[in-house]
Amino acid sequence: MSSLFSINSPLWEMTDKLVRFLWLSILWSICSIPVVTMGASTTALYSVTLKYVRGEEGYLTSSFFRAFRENFRQSTIVWLLSLAAGLFLFADFAVYYRGDYKNMVSMALFILFMGVFVTFIFANLYVYPLLAYFNNSIRHTVYNALVMALCHLPSSIAMLTISFALLAIGMTFFPPLLFVAPGMAAYLHSRFLRRIFDQYLTQPEEA
Repeated sequence: MSSLFSINSPLWEMTDKLVRFLWLSILWSICSIPVVTMGASTTALYSVTLKYVRGEEGYLTSSFFRAFRENFRQSTIVWLLSLAAGLFLFADFAVYYRGDYKNMVSMALFILFMGVFVTFIFANLYVYPLLAYFNNSIRHTVYNALVMALCHLPSSIAMLTISFALLAIGMTFFPPLLFVAPGMAAYLHSRFLRRIFDQYLTQPEEA
């Protein structure tokens, strides 16, 4: 029984991770409250979890706020651009949804729009981790996010599925999951992202 509660036991490791996820989720939520800072908050979250999956844990709070400060400008610009693009796509979707798709042209335009919308969602899974992991310009970061989202489509689908699954389970079956969902999702995403990013470390033009 004593081994069950030792610091090396699976129960202890699971509890430690859940506490970390909870604290990271709290930090992310608080720093996202002004809305305009959500990009910097998300970049800081991934900065911590990308290190965590490799065992470079450090102090969560200080690491989070250091990354928040260092990436604030770029992350905020990317977030505002992403928010504007997202609102534009959502407005277009609302128009198309109420439209008439009886002719082939309208249907083709709707399918094209859905492709752009899904690509936009996938790219957002990569852009903030890229800001946290690589030192690059905004233009190249956005470009790399788009390329990676499409080149690593199975991972993109898996990460999006994880996000929706955590949200769905938290909202329907187990509400307490929502308290750790941001940190848990970022950690699970980072397990995919770290392997993907490591492939580009030997390619300076992509890093």
